[in-house]
Amino acid sequence: MSEYLTVFRAKVAGGHVEPLLEVEPKAIAEAQRLCPELLGADLVDLGDGTWLHMLRWSASDSVERLMARAEEFDLVHTMHGYLADAEQIGHGEVVSRS
Repeated sequence: MSEYLTVFRAKVAGGHVEPLLEVEPKAIAEAQRLCPELLGADLVDLGDGTWLHMLRWSASDSVERLMARAEEFDLVHTMHGYLADAEQIGHGEVVSRS
Protein backbone atom coordinates (compact mmCIF):
# COMPACT_ATOMS: atom_id res chain seq x y z
CA MET A 1 0.00 0.00 0.00
CA SER A 2 1.38 3.39 -0.98
CA GLU A 3 1.53 6.19 1.55
CA TYR A 4 1.73 9.92 0.87
CA LEU A 5 3.07 12.75 2.99
CA THR A 6 2.00 16.40 2.97
CA VAL A 7 4.15 18.88 4.87
CA PHE A 8 3.00 22.32 6.00
CA ARG A 9 5.20 24.98 7.60
CA ALA A 10 3.68 27.55 9.96
CA LYS A 11 4.55 29.98 12.73
CA VAL A 12 3.12 29.31 16.18
CA ALA A 13 3.19 32.09 18.77
CA GLY A 14 4.44 31.08 22.21
CA GLY A 15 1.00 31.57 23.75
CA HIS A 16 -0.58 29.31 21.14
CA VAL A 17 1.64 26.26 21.67
CA GLU A 18 -0.32 24.73 24.55
CA PRO A 19 -3.77 25.21 22.95
CA LEU A 20 -2.40 23.89 19.64
CA LEU A 21 -1.06 20.76 21.31
CA GLU A 22 -4.41 20.27 23.04
CA VAL A 23 -6.60 20.65 19.96
CA GLU A 24 -4.40 19.02 17.30
CA PRO A 25 -5.15 15.35 18.16
CA LYS A 26 -8.87 16.13 18.33
CA ALA A 27 -8.72 18.03 15.02
CA ILE A 28 -6.93 15.12 13.36
CA ALA A 29 -9.58 12.72 14.69
CA GLU A 30 -12.26 15.01 13.25
CA ALA A 31 -10.45 15.10 9.89
CA GLN A 32 -10.12 11.30 9.91
CA ARG A 33 -13.88 10.97 10.41
CA LEU A 34 -14.39 13.18 7.36
CA CYS A 35 -11.59 11.60 5.32
CA PRO A 36 -10.52 8.11 6.45
CA GLU A 37 -7.57 8.28 4.03
CA LEU A 38 -5.83 10.51 6.60
CA LEU A 39 -3.66 7.99 8.42
CA GLY A 40 -2.14 10.30 11.00
CA ALA A 41 -0.17 13.47 11.62
CA ASP A 42 2.94 14.72 13.37
CA LEU A 43 3.79 18.16 14.69
CA VAL A 44 7.47 19.14 14.69
CA ASP A 45 8.76 22.15 16.63
CA LEU A 46 11.82 23.57 14.85
CA GLY A 47 12.61 25.66 17.91
CA ASP A 48 12.37 29.14 16.41
CA GLY A 49 8.58 29.53 16.41
CA THR A 50 8.39 27.57 13.16
CA TRP A 51 6.53 24.28 13.16
CA LEU A 52 5.99 21.55 10.60
CA HIS A 53 2.68 19.69 10.38
CA MET A 54 3.19 16.43 8.53
CA LEU A 55 0.10 14.52 7.39
CA ARG A 56 0.16 10.91 6.21
CA TRP A 57 -2.37 9.73 3.64
CA SER A 58 -3.32 6.47 1.94
CA ALA A 59 -4.15 8.13 -1.41
CA SER A 60 -2.42 10.88 -3.35
CA ASP A 61 -5.57 12.99 -3.78
CA SER A 62 -6.70 12.74 -0.14
CA VAL A 63 -5.89 16.38 0.66
CA GLU A 64 -8.33 17.49 -2.05
CA ARG A 65 -10.97 15.06 -0.77
CA LEU A 66 -10.65 16.42 2.75
CA MET A 67 -10.71 20.07 1.61
CA ALA A 68 -13.89 19.38 -0.35
CA ARG A 69 -15.54 18.90 3.06
CA ALA A 70 -14.04 22.06 4.64
CA GLU A 71 -17.47 23.45 5.55
CA GLU A 72 -17.87 20.49 7.94
CA PHE A 73 -14.73 21.33 9.94
CA ASP A 74 -14.97 22.58 13.50
CA LEU A 75 -11.83 21.62 15.41
CA VAL A 76 -9.71 21.73 12.25
CA HIS A 77 -10.61 25.42 11.88
CA THR A 78 -9.74 25.99 15.54
CA MET A 79 -6.35 24.31 15.04
CA HIS A 80 -5.64 26.38 11.93
CA GLY A 81 -6.23 29.52 14.00
CA TYR A 82 -3.03 28.73 15.92
CA LEU A 83 -0.96 28.22 12.75
CA ALA A 84 0.09 31.60 11.31
CA ASP A 85 1.40 31.97 7.75
CA ALA A 86 0.81 28.27 7.07
CA GLU A 87 1.99 27.07 3.69
CA GLN A 88 2.19 23.67 2.08
CA ILE A 89 5.84 23.02 1.32
CA GLY A 90 5.55 19.55 -0.14
CA HIS A 91 3.38 16.58 -1.01
CA GLY A 92 4.53 13.26 -2.39
CA GLU A 93 4.69 9.52 -2.18
CA VAL A 94 6.77 7.94 0.56
CA VAL A 95 9.25 5.73 -1.27
CA SER A 96 11.38 4.55 1.63
CA ARG A 97 10.79 4.12 5.34
CA SER A 98 13.45 2.89 7.76
